[in-house]
Amino acid sequence: MFLAPTANAVLFGYQASIAPDRLQGRVVSVILLAATSAAALAPGLAGLLLARFPAAVTMLVFAGLVGVSAVTATLSRGIRSMTVAPAPNPPGD
Repeated sequence: MFLAPTANAVLFGYQASIAPDRLQGRVVSVILLAATSAAALAPGLAGLLLARFPAAVTMLVFAGLVGVSAVTATLSRGIRSMTVAPAPNPPGD
């Protein structure tokens, strides 16, 4: 949880370095749409789970989802193979 802002900064910075300038707005819009959709659906899912199962089961389901997300990010070839984009030459060089 404490590393989430750092991870967001790194991933958004990397995305900004690889996406063409003309597509930056669209790329960020898609990322934010996916993130806010998940954030909006989570309380509804929690409510459905709590209506059918005890609170402990609901907590375990969400802990499992976080765990699966962490393992997926850790094993993601795309994230592990990120490289630093070369810096552009300053004007006048």
